[in-house]
Amino acid sequence: MDDETGDPVENVTVYIDGSTRGTITDKAGWFELRNVDLPCDMVLSHVSYETARHPVTDTAGAGSMWFRLHKRMIQLPEASVVQERLRKSYLERFRRTFLGEEFEWQQAEILNEEVLSFIPLDQEGYEVYAAGPIEVLLPLSSYRLNVDLIHYSTVFSETFQGLHSSLQACFFFEEIPVSTRSERRAVARHRMETFYGSRDHFCRSWYQHKLEENGYQLVEAPPENEINDQDGTTAFRYKQWFEASPSGNNVLNITQFSSRACNLYYHHRSRNRPVDLTYLDPSARSKRDFSRLLILKDTIRIRPSGRIEENSIMFGNAIGRKGVAWLLPDDYIPSMQ
Repeated sequence: MDDETGDPVENVTVYIDGSTRGTITDKAGWFELRNVDLPCDMVLSHVSYETARHPVTDTAGAGSMWFRLHKRMIQLPEASVVQERLRKSYLERFRRTFLGEEFEWQQAEILNEEVLSFIPLDQEGYEVYAAGPIEVLLPLSSYRLNVDLIHYSTVFSETFQGLHSSLQACFFFEEIPVSTRSERRAVARHRMETFYGSRDHFCRSWYQHKLEENGYQLVEAPPENEINDQDGTTAFRYKQWFEASPSGNNVLNITQFSSRACNLYYHHRSRNRPVDLTYLDPSARSKRDFSRLLILKDTIRIRPSGRIEENSIMFGNAIGRKGVAWLLPDDYIPSMQ
């Protein structure tokens, strides 16, 4: 319902964040979602209202929920509005950081760039505001992705020795139907190649205690190790130091970090398929991607889907270069059709 008038609001998109499960409210403002895996975040999205996100951890009270939506108001300081002649430059930079540096490989496209507003910050940084959900087309993965932007900024980071982007958003995937068997196989191959080596693949492997089985070596970065050092010989002498334990509601607690910087190495072969490091040594025939991780909190909470609660990790380098165009639904499982 509308927070001011109490009237029901129709045509609100209600979805589970990071999933393909969603629905639309009717004229009376009612909606229904079935077969929802918990815990999850339920999102209410409407072009005229602020995006509302509601964590659902158990079934208590889930049968009857009431939500009051606030009118969307974006007030930009007059002196900070970017001139129209600079907008093209900001859009080009935003595409490369938001979608990912190699978004052309994904053929990703923002369909409604007119909703975006840019406010410049110091040191070439900027903030982005959206007047409504950002619509992203991912044709090779066969998804239409709606992004409800909560916060986006690009600022200079000493840790990553350059500009680093921070994104907080909610994501709703709408699958684009494909008709033929060959098209389905092409989509399945592309999704699998996109998933391996991604942030979700790494975090899901971490949750399952299968980092090495999935080609990952996570080590604390020694102080003298530079950010662009991809040799790793020094870092490999450091053993894994973290402890992991279940915390209920299918959430894994990983502790003993306390603002550490980490090096992450992903060993893979063709089509990004991981090398199982539990019985195979990395060979010259395999490739290795290097990512930099900055742990922001002492405890990291990871859900089975690989979703990290509270944005407690910043990613740089290989994973950091993969943006929204590399996202897949939380329930995606690699398979060939």
